[in-house]
Amino acid sequence: MLTNVSTVEFAIATFCTPASTFADQAAIAIENVRLFDEIQDKSRHLAEASQHKSQFLTNMSHELRTPLSDGFGTKDILRFPIWSIV
Repeated sequence: MLTNVSTVEFAIATFCTPASTFADQAAIAIENVRLFDEIQDKSRHLAEASQHKSQFLTNMSHELRTPLSDGFGTKDILRFPIWSIV
């Protein structure tokens, strides 16, 4: 039999260590799933924010160009001789 190790200590060393290791690994796996879900959620928020930013820039670009083109168009219309009669 075993010298210097009692049967109870042998049972604790044999069965509790793997159970403790399994519990540690399960806790790590659960934390990894939580972190993965958090990263996916933040990625969705970033994609949505990027979409809003792109839409905003598209709208602002259009708004900035529209008055300029209208102004240039008005200037060209005033060059026609028919308007100089009025």
